[in-house]
Amino acid sequence: MMGNPPADVPMVRASRLSAGPDSGASKEWRLDMLRGRLSEITGVARLSAVAVLAREAHRYGEGVAWVSAVDSLFFPPDLARWGVAVDRIPVVFAAAGGSAAVPTEGVASANASAVRTNVRPDMSPIVAERTARAAETLMRTGAFALLVLDLGTVRPATGSLGRLLRLAGIHDVAVVALTDGDPSLGSLVGVRVNASHSGPIDGRLTLDITAIKDKRRRPYWRVREVCCAPDGMY
Repeated sequence: MMGNPPADVPMVRASRLSAGPDSGASKEWRLDMLRGRLSEITGVARLSAVAVLAREAHRYGEGVAWVSAVDSLFFPPDLARWGVAVDRIPVVFAAAGGSAAVPTEGVASANASAVRTNVRPDMSPIVAERTARAAETLMRTGAFALLVLDLGTVRPATGSLGRLLRLAGIHDVAVVALTDGDPSLGSLVGVRVNASHSGPIDGRLTLDITAIKDKRRRPYWRVREVCCAPDGMY
C-alpha cells in the first residue's frame, strides 16, 4: 500500500479522458495497475509515459531503477521538471557502448542534440542477457517499485522475460519495457501501450496513452494527460 505523498514534490496537473462508455477505457495511468506485471511502452512519447509512473513512485517514497540496453539516456533536467527525483534513480548501462552501438533515427532519449543509438544485431543477444541479469539483480533487492528497461530494438529471450515476470510478482514490481516498435516482447507482456503526443501549445503537452493489449481488461482503453512540455522530452 502506498502512503501519503510528500508535500514538497512538484505536481503536474492532468486531465484524463475516456475513449467512450463501451471502449473498456482506463480512468488513469497509474503505477498500481502495472505492479507485478511485465508491461511494454512503445511510441514516440514512451519516455513521457514512463516519466508519469516514475513521478508517482517518487511521490510515495518508492524506488525507481533504470536499465538501458541502448547507448543513450534520458535528459535528467527534463525528468526533474516532471517531478522525478533523478538523483534517486540508479542507472545500469547493459550495452557495451562504442563497438556494440550504431546510430539510428527515432526519438532522442536525451536532449534534442543527442543521437540515439541501438545495439548492433550481432551484439543484441549479449546485451539482452546483460539487461535481464541486471534487472533480476535489482529486483531481488526489494528496493524498487518501478524498474524501467530501455530496450530499443533489443529483445530478451522468453526465458529471461519469464524470470523477470516471476520476480515482478514476488516483489510487487512494475517492470516496464520501452521498445522501438515491433516486434512486441511477446505473450508474457501483460500490458502494451502506445504513447503519442500533441503540442506543445503554450508550454503544455498532451500525452496520449492507448492500450494495444491488456490481459486484465479490454484493450484500446485510452488515457490523456495534459502536462508540461520540457524541451527535448517528447
